[in-house]
Amino acid sequence: MPAAALSRQERLEAIAEELYDASEDIVYFASNVLSQDEHKTGNSKLSKFPVHKRYVREVLKLSATLPRFAIFKSRQMMVTWIICIAILWEAYFKPGSRIAIISLKEEDAGKLIGRIKVIAENLPAHWRVALPKINYYKGKKGIILRAVVVHEGNLESVIQAYPQNGNPGRSETLSLAYWDEVGLCDDAESRQMYGSLRPTLANGGRLIMSSTPPLYPQHFWNRFCSGEYFGDQS
Repeated sequence: MPAAALSRQERLEAIAEELYDASEDIVYFASNVLSQDEHKTGNSKLSKFPVHKRYVREVLKLSATLPRFAIFKSRQMMVTWIICIAILWEAYFKPGSRIAIISLKEEDAGKLIGRIKVIAENLPAHWRVALPKINYYKGKKGIILRAVVVHEGNLESVIQAYPQNGNPGRSETLSLAYWDEVGLCDDAESRQMYGSLRPTLANGGRLIMSSTPPLYPQHFWNRFCSGEYFGDQS
């Protein structure tokens, strides 16, 4: 039936069904996402997110479910975009989420919140009408460092940027932490950061980590990916 022939109530019910499906299936959510493609020609740099690729679907699913997930990345794999989608999905559909994004500098982490803003602002228009509002807060350099998703009843999901030498896990209990470019962090600071996140993991929070290869084999990132930090002593 054409959309114009539907009543207002029927249209609202159809939107609600779509958003329910999106909340249950991150791949379906991502199939409605546009991301930036700097290689695209023309006026728009936005492209439909490539959920047709098997590895994209698998990384999305793992990002949404695993308690600890570490993945090597390269520019062409779009790993960072995938995880930004997973963060937004969690903030939208799990009210009260506390999410930390960690990178070399606070501004680097903030730029990832900027990507999340691009994703949120380019979801289907009829979704945006029904989804919770997001408030963004910039730092001194004009980069977004905090995003607050306002759910019904004033319950908030918070996404906060942190530098690698911050202690996000000690400031509050996190439901999700994304630590980007772990292999480029100072080795000692990497170990300290992981230590600060351990209480969050012990309380049911999840940790996603991604990086290009580190500069030397004994770096924390390589040792974590080898499984050294798993088990009773992790």
